[in-house]
Amino acid sequence: MSRDPYIASWWLQRRNRARSEGWVGLLWRLGLPFITALVLIPLTRGLFLDFLDEARGLWGQGVEAVVLRGALVVIGWLSLDVYTILIRGTDRTVLSLLPVDTPAVVRADLLAVAASRW
Repeated sequence: MSRDPYIASWWLQRRNRARSEGWVGLLWRLGLPFITALVLIPLTRGLFLDFLDEARGLWGQGVEAVVLRGALVVIGWLSLDVYTILIRGTDRTVLSLLPVDTPAVVRADLLAVAASRW
């Protein structure tokens, strides 16, 4: 555990939340993305994966385009999450009244975003 009180607080909240959710919460968080992908692949195959019907020699450009689109979505999603947690976060109104170590709070918030999106 870190000596940073903000990271220690986040770690304690995360551990307590995982303990209260139990196995059902863990399976739900891990299983939902896989179930969503299984449902969406047949629906989006004609739009994003139509290159799979062509010869294998032409797959490289198609895979590159799909990876580029996915990377743009991930970067956009993470930038919105970081903006939300740093600028529009629910803790911002409370922390604005208190004398806090701003870089430590930002580090703890970025760690929370990284861990929740991993």
